[in-house]
Amino acid sequence: PGASEVCDLMDTYCDGTIPGYETDGDGDGYADCSGDCDDTDPTINHGYPEQCDNIDHDCDGATDNGVDDDIDGDGYTECDGDCHDGDASTYPGADETCDHWDNDCDGEIDEDAIDPDLFADDLDGDTFGAPGTTTLQCWGVTNELDCDDADPTEPVVADAVYGIPGNPGTAADPLYDIQDAIDQAVGCVVAQPGTYSENIDFSGKDLVVTGMEGSANTTIVGVATDEAVVTFDGNESAAASLTGFTLTGGTGHVYNTTYSWACSSIETCIDHYTVYCGGGVYVSDSDPALNDLVVENNILPVNTSSQNGNNTYYEISSGGGLCFRNSLSVVTDVSANGNYADQGGGVYVDPNSSIEYSGGYIIDNSATDGAGIELDQGNLVLSNIAASWNVASEDGGGLLAIDGNLFASNLTLGGDTAGNGGGIYLSGTAIGEVLNSIVYAEAANGIMVDGSATFTGTYNNLYDNSPANYSGTTDVTGTNGNIAVDPTFTSYTNDGNPYNDDWTLLVGSPCIDTGNPAGNYNDADGSLNDMGAFGGPNSEWAN
Repeated sequence: PGASEVCDLMDTYCDGTIPGYETDGDGDGYADCSGDCDDTDPTINHGYPEQCDNIDHDCDGATDNGVDDDIDGDGYTECDGDCHDGDASTYPGADETCDHWDNDCDGEIDEDAIDPDLFADDLDGDTFGAPGTTTLQCWGVTNELDCDDADPTEPVVADAVYGIPGNPGTAADPLYDIQDAIDQAVGCVVAQPGTYSENIDFSGKDLVVTGMEGSANTTIVGVATDEAVVTFDGNESAAASLTGFTLTGGTGHVYNTTYSWACSSIETCIDHYTVYCGGGVYVSDSDPALNDLVVENNILPVNTSSQNGNNTYYEISSGGGLCFRNSLSVVTDVSANGNYADQGGGVYVDPNSSIEYSGGYIIDNSATDGAGIELDQGNLVLSNIAASWNVASEDGGGLLAIDGNLFASNLTLGGDTAGNGGGIYLSGTAIGEVLNSIVYAEAANGIMVDGSATFTGTYNNLYDNSPANYSGTTDVTGTNGNIAVDPTFTSYTNDGNPYNDDWTLLVGSPCIDTGNPAGNYNDADGSLNDMGAFGGPNSEWAN
């Protein structure tokens, strides 16, 4: 009795206990004789990890051992704040990178990283980004196609390759048809790349419908008889848009009208019209925005007529590529190639429409009148259009304006053919203003004016048109910036292939920096206006 207890598994004190093994004074699970070198501090025992505080926490007789070693050789230890001493790129003050890792050991991940990229926010996790949110950041998505980034069911997705009818229309489980996606959508539709065999109708919805990888990779082939590939006739507003598709195979939206007239003092004659309008796109009483489209090889019927008594039946066609009726649409970077209609082989604009059309190729279209574009009494503002090799059997190879108002800037017209007015034909009471444009090698005159139509031309280059550069109006060469010299295109082949010419200007071209010098006409790079389709504020449209 009275002897000092030692860790020997014996009751040295003779009190019936072995306290060094049974008593845990600090409640840390360890007693004096089981590895607790300080039974008054629960952070000190044989199983406690060493800390950076100069205390022997693990009771091995040494302080801070292990945590003061620089294991990864980056010059920092745990005691110096290295939060991962097994990674030499992680230490206090290291560059933060986009790797889901706290590289600089400040408790934040990927903040102020040195290697961000341009990503948009995707708050609802549907793989589509919110418009206007693309910034330099570590994570996100590379598109801005989500019209509601709080709703993972929008946009509705169609996929001609992997889609299945009846799917929910998500990126993971897309629908097969674009029309099914339109019918389901509230705000927007995205079509994955591929070829869709269908005709689509917006059906009055102000939807944003987008081919995700653009017109070069997403095609809609019309399959219905007597329909446009895409129809807008439900009073869609300017909030509706179609972007990023090639449209082909349309035969024209059909509507019927009749006209009664007194063919004698006692008889009434009735004319019945079946009208085909818009092979690729038909717009009626609607104002959709059209962007990044290629409208090609849409063929409408040839005009015909037949008579039965006092009834005459006509089939007529207009707008082989695009037809606008009572529309205020804005059209951007839309090409119309290889289309046919009797009136307006590529594009037709009716008397009740005012269209703004900027950027696009109008190539190899054919018609009786207005092979490239026909403006019929309406209003048309054109800029940055390259029209070539369009053929009209009668009037207006490149552009025909009848009784309408035309303002055209930075056009290139080349190699078009017509009976009259191979390049631009202004007829009736048309008012045409053309500036900063090139009209080259057009058959049946470069610019032709008849009736009471008026033409104003400034800073244009008309050259090598047959038989004349100007017909029916004053030749303005040498005045108001107008010239008549070889524009020197990059590649003008005249080899029978309408699609292999390059209408950009060679270095040293007389058309470079010689358009209207007013600052609002400057090229996108700030230099003076270059005449032709690739000059002016929208000079980079073809890129």
